[in-house]
Amino acid sequence: MDKHELRDAAAGSDEAAVREWLIRGTDSGSLVRQELASMLPAATLQLHPSHHVLDMCAAPGSKTTQLVESLDGGEGVVVANDFSALRCYTLVKRTSSLGLRAASLVVTNHAAQKMPRPPPTACSGDGIREEGRDRKGYDRIVCDVPCTGDGTTRKHPEVFHRWEPALALRHHPLQLQIAMRGCALLEVGGLMCYSTCSLNPIENEAVVAELLRRCAGAVELVPGANAIATELAGGCAPGMPEWPLLDFRLVRHSELTALRRSADIPSSEKRLYMKSMWPPRDPLISSQLRRCVRLIPHRSDSGGFFIALLRKVRELPPHPAPVWPRATGAVDAVVENHGGDAISARSNHLYAPVAPAIAKRLDGIVGPICKHGGKADGGVAHRLFARTLRASQVVYMTAGCERYAAGAGPNRLHVVHAGVPVLRRHRGRAECDAVGRFGLTAMGRRLLAQRNVRKTHENEQ
Repeated sequence: MDKHELRDAAAGSDEAAVREWLIRGTDSGSLVRQELASMLPAATLQLHPSHHVLDMCAAPGSKTTQLVESLDGGEGVVVANDFSALRCYTLVKRTSSLGLRAASLVVTNHAAQKMPRPPPTACSGDGIREEGRDRKGYDRIVCDVPCTGDGTTRKHPEVFHRWEPALALRHHPLQLQIAMRGCALLEVGGLMCYSTCSLNPIENEAVVAELLRRCAGAVELVPGANAIATELAGGCAPGMPEWPLLDFRLVRHSELTALRRSADIPSSEKRLYMKSMWPPRDPLISSQLRRCVRLIPHRSDSGGFFIALLRKVRELPPHPAPVWPRATGAVDAVVENHGGDAISARSNHLYAPVAPAIAKRLDGIVGPICKHGGKADGGVAHRLFARTLRASQVVYMTAGCERYAAGAGPNRLHVVHAGVPVLRRHRGRAECDAVGRFGLTAMGRRLLAQRNVRKTHENEQ
């Protein structure tokens, strides 16, 4: 059913009833609306509850909510990153409907191509902890990069009217930098899904081909994504091993040197082209590109989408990329040796455990709530954190979340939000004196009510 039909539905009609049902479900947090195409990246990653997952360009948050729900209350964690601070707060608001599952969510604010490494911990590439193994990256990464969005023209016709060849040319360098950084942050044996809502090969297959070339065999395209996408959405096509490259006058050029020799193209336009935008000449890379997946709008009755599932089979070469054009000064943070670190200078968003005396008094309130979410996680008191000494708000977070939001994590990551707020200090309210002037938040009250309903149901059985 088209969203415009729902919006214009007459009162009392079946369409109006569906619209009201959607609104109530969204407001209560029990329903998250998401386009089928945008569900594909998380679906192809085959998440395990213990995985550490990075969403490099997370806002507005529909994929993030899907990733957190896929962890199913396990020991894993989702780090949702976005370049815009405003979009980060939008992301926090949207994921607030996850309830206690948000205890395994960390929201960070970084440029994706400069995303710092996570703090080290003992873990293998498949997310299973092993003695003597240091985790140097993430088990799964969603690399849904900024793009022209030309695959969304069915629902946003204005995109087609402002389309021009230069749009993809300007996005390509940034997309390649973000994808390279994602490969550097990926644990050996881990999976990364590169995706766009565009059908332009310069933003899709060209980026993947150059990624494979620069990683020199350390990353490979994984077959099987097409079967998953076909099962969920249908109307899929394989990736393109070859494509034409056009200038602004829609004249085709066989290679970069021929384009630069042309006297009809101004120098300002020539500077936008890179050698990586042309089809690869290596037959081994070209043959792999057919493992990519294109979601064709008129076949699947959805938006256009592109996904490429990549696996890191070994550490990247010490210098997998040359100097980036128009990106000098940021190269060292983007492409690095596997032993290097990108450290954030912003460390003013530290979460710290609440004072032991306060934690002991709050344990009786928060304990029943947290136990509703699954196993007790070794107690509740040491899972309560706050950002200030006066603890104006207390959040509950899992052990995996603590690794990124507390301790050494904020020295590397600029954390905007972590965990789920369960208690808030109320000043001047006598009814809160028994617990140090802390009272349950709306989230805490809702979770406690859900637990009481569940306990009553179990007793009746």
